[in-house]
Amino acid sequence: MSVERERIRARERWQRAVTEIDNAVLSGADAGEVLELAASRLRRLAEAEWAKVPALAKDLVGGGALFPAIKAVPK
Repeated sequence: MSVERERIRARERWQRAVTEIDNAVLSGADAGEVLELAASRLRRLAEAEWAKVPALAKDLVGGGALFPAIKAVPK
């Protein structure tokens, strides 16, 4: 397969992942669900064993303390 064709396919995969995440956000999905979806898609796109998405804990629990949290999704 040509290098250009592979670039096009990779770009299409990224666009599908971003669209799926955007749709989850716009539909009002829980922040934790969106982070898990994002980590899962990023892991798949990177062909990695794990993906970690940094977030503020208040995004996961709905307010209060601002401390870093990580959502990790295994393969």
